[in-house]
Amino acid sequence: RRFADTLAVVFVTGLAEAREGTLWRATAATGASRHTPNPFDHYTTDDGLPHDLVWDVSDGPGDGLWVATRGGLSRFRNGSFSTVDGPDTLRRKQTSVLYYSDRGVLWTSAENQLYAYDGTTYQVHRRVDGKPVGRTVDIVEDPSGTLWFATINAGLVRYDGTSFRRYTTADGLPSNAVRSLAVDDRGRLWVGEKNTLGRFDGERFTTVRSLDSTQAGSLVAVEIDADGDVWMGTLNG
Repeated sequence: RRFADTLAVVFVTGLAEAREGTLWRATAATGASRHTPNPFDHYTTDDGLPHDLVWDVSDGPGDGLWVATRGGLSRFRNGSFSTVDGPDTLRRKQTSVLYYSDRGVLWTSAENQLYAYDGTTYQVHRRVDGKPVGRTVDIVEDPSGTLWFATINAGLVRYDGTSFRRYTTADGLPSNAVRSLAVDDRGRLWVGEKNTLGRFDGERFTTVRSLDSTQAGSLVAVEIDADGDVWMGTLNG
């Protein structure tokens, strides 16, 4: 079903299904809303959101839903939003992505830093290989529990639960501007960059497809379906 009346002119930046089955959408400039399944409930700064530009939504430790916005991290519980009581930069600064790992840790990014929340305490990761982590725009987890972080200007970052490592063009990455990540059923990491779709088998990067951005548009999203087909979302479709 297309919700033409309510969504025709809305830029939807993210979707997530909550535990109870409701569908949440994150939008640019118009806040967050949920579909229960009808109609949409619409939330803005008037309802307690830190900012109307919502980048991502996710489950996390405990109950409720976590919301990443340009104005900081928020949590939706019992019908209302509350500002997350975390490190100072997390409270007030733009948080661009959320990921709830299989180990029960909620990861988010703000000001080129990573934050990991286990339900009790935060760990702040500021640097990898002596440099700022970089602005993280996507996070995935492979079958071994290793986390991968796509940064928009600082390459690909890996966290194995103990230590971080950064991969750049010096390691065979086609570009340090990584936009999107996906993991297939064989545990291989797919890396989407502006004009390139690549794959990492644990040892080397392989270019699978080069895109003509003048026709296809820049690559912004990669997903793998149940049949193993890889779907690429670009600025032109």
